[in-house]
Amino acid sequence: MEHLSKDDVVWLLGDYAQVRQLGRVSKHMGAHLKAMSLLKNKTIHKPSCSCEYSAYAKMASSMWEQHKSALVDKLASYDKPRGRGKK
Repeated sequence: MEHLSKDDVVWLLGDYAQVRQLGRVSKHMGAHLKAMSLLKNKTIHKPSCSCEYSAYAKMASSMWEQHKSALVDKLASYDKPRGRGKK
């Protein structure tokens, strides 16, 4: 999760958390691909057949579930004040 920016984490926990609950997978395929790409830290391309959309959406949602607590922790770490160390 070190590769994720604060904006990425906010998007995954906010916008994507809402999208993953919606039906009409084809309408939200871009969001599922973005989530998978962010979580895997590599580009995930659109499946060649629309018959695979549902499987991709399920994979993205499952990955999000697996990483949810790490994402919450990561977001909390951005909000912690940074110490300056001892002088």
